[in-house]
Amino acid sequence: MDTLIFLAGVTAIIAANSLTAFVSGWLLTEVVMLPLNFKPFNCRPCLTFWLTVLFDFILALTAAPHFMRRGLVSDRLTLIYGIAGIGVLAGFINFLYLKLKFRIYD
Repeated sequence: MDTLIFLAGVTAIIAANSLTAFVSGWLLTEVVMLPLNFKPFNCRPCLTFWLTVLFDFILALTAAPHFMRRGLVSDRLTLIYGIAGIGVLAGFINFLYLKLKFRIYD
């Protein structure tokens, strides 16, 4: 039961990270123009991808030791790479959503 609660919490945090990266990518490329005029800082899908990956790597590094102390996960590296891998997958989903959305409507 503890493992299911853990997985539900991690899934919710990954979804929140993806939404935060989506909004941050919009803010940093279209609302507030950054002085850095090269990719990924001037490309909304690129910046959203890298922010999603960054947020999920931070989640993986902070969540693993907390749940290792509680005895929920037996292998810390598996947890870190699992959350980070799902974070990269979520980043690609955000990237492709933005790329295809702009391609369809332009």
